[in-house]
Amino acid sequence: MRDLFNADIDYDSQSKMWKAGRLNFLDDSPLSAQEAVVLAGIKRNAFHYGNTLDKTVIEIADFFQEWKHAGMFQNSAVEDFKKFISEIKLVDTAESRGQYVKIAYRKQIGVEERTVIPLRIANMEYYWYLIAIEKGKTNPDDIRKYALHNIDYIELDEQVYNPKFQQDMRELVKDIHLGMNAFYKPYNAIKTVTLMIPESFIHFLERSPYFLLWEINKNEPAVVIQTNFEEGKPEQNTHYRKVVAPSTDPEYRDIIPSIQKYMPLFIVPDLPENKELILHLRKGSESYATKKQKLEKALQEC
Repeated sequence: MRDLFNADIDYDSQSKMWKAGRLNFLDDSPLSAQEAVVLAGIKRNAFHYGNTLDKTVIEIADFFQEWKHAGMFQNSAVEDFKKFISEIKLVDTAESRGQYVKIAYRKQIGVEERTVIPLRIANMEYYWYLIAIEKGKTNPDDIRKYALHNIDYIELDEQVYNPKFQQDMRELVKDIHLGMNAFYKPYNAIKTVTLMIPESFIHFLERSPYFLLWEINKNEPAVVIQTNFEEGKPEQNTHYRKVVAPSTDPEYRDIIPSIQKYMPLFIVPDLPENKELILHLRKGSESYATKKQKLEKALQEC
């Protein structure tokens, strides 16, 4: 119980009441007063379950508290996982038994059925994915990401695979939850690019889980650049810092969407390490401009 609240709450046997040792101690907690009392009581009486279960009781209480923390952002930050509980549990069961799973995956051309080795469930760019490798394939490049909302069904297969192979593949994708989107491939060699980002934006990078792998250069002084983000307004001095962003995709598709999203705030300087990135940015812009022209022409002809 003291491990849960650091002696902020205790049970007074004389008055038979729960008492707070520190006023307003729940102000910085996601738990309600009722939840705090129930959890404290559960942990306090965990020993009643005996040596084999007392640790499990405490783990469950701790898990609930962690879940409440995560739940503070669940509705606004990520695709709701509750509708995928059955699928996630089946994947977990298959992993523990070393079984294949059969999935029916919806694509533009129709529904495809596949038998795969499940590696893990990961949340990337607000969506839940099944990370898996198809039966019979052994190359890390064959690891695929299946959006859970595109899977019609998942069922256990009777066959069992080599658990050592699954362990090796899981090791390759252990950091996949750090990926900003589904193009992130942790088993690929990392290439780095250098970006210039306004100092006022740095605090957002530091707090956002999707920029965990970006490194902010705080050793060098900030660079002052004349900027003008709004038409009709005078240029102003903006302090920029160098930020090193890693990419694991040959075409930088794992970081280009974020760079484009925050342009013109983000600057891609013409440096040797950025040449490929700039090339792909230009290709993407030209492709977008061409599609836009075709669409506008088609609309005019209607």
